[in-house]
Amino acid sequence: MKKTALVLVLAAHLAACSPSPDAVPVMDTGAIKTLDLQAQAQAGVSQWDGVIEAVQQADLSAQTAGRVSAVLVDVNDAVQSNQLLLRLTGVEQQAGANAALAQVAASKAQALEAESTYRRYAGLAAKQFVSKQQLDQALATRNAARAQVLAAEAQAAQAAQQNDYTQVRAPFAGIVSERLVEPGESVTLGQPLLRVFNPAQLRIQVQVPQRIADVLRQNPQADINLDDGVTLPAEQVVVYPSADAQA
Repeated sequence: MKKTALVLVLAAHLAACSPSPDAVPVMDTGAIKTLDLQAQAQAGVSQWDGVIEAVQQADLSAQTAGRVSAVLVDVNDAVQSNQLLLRLTGVEQQAGANAALAQVAASKAQALEAESTYRRYAGLAAKQFVSKQQLDQALATRNAARAQVLAAEAQAAQAAQQNDYTQVRAPFAGIVSERLVEPGESVTLGQPLLRVFNPAQLRIQVQVPQRIADVLRQNPQADINLDDGVTLPAEQVVVYPSADAQA
């Protein structure tokens, strides 16, 4: 309308300065193309920026100390669940596992001998060839030997788990997003090694005002507008029952 008004005022000014009304050109208004503009209501629609992230993502860290012997994957590699990704040298861990297994075998042998002794004493006690005190001692020795077997088996399981920690496997199917170590590096307990994520399910976290949060709780619907112009409906809208303390 501003441009149209400017053109009309300029035409009227030229007509006033013209020496003869016959010199004013005739405008063909039928040749002017028109376009009707209609306003679209956007009431109740709000937009926020957010970052897309994977629902399943994990930082794989070393659960035992050692030296990296091999890294079997790289960034952007697709991995399957329980796939071997990285291996640590486990000389000490393997030695501990072997020693624990040997202790289990020794304790089982002692338990077998204690069991045999107790049964022999029980037979002699029935004929009153040994005292009840001797039988009770044989029973206590047998029970202690059985308990020692259980303790040795528990230590063996712990040693085997420590040895298994030298092999880092994928907790789920996904993609390697970051590789943080190289072969030959020494790692400590808890040091990050790899990062993986599952692209099958993604989420977007945004900060919204409290009044909007209340509306979303009553009507949990939202659309996701990507940078390439694609719009996707959100499968689920979750409003956290918490607020930013700084805000």
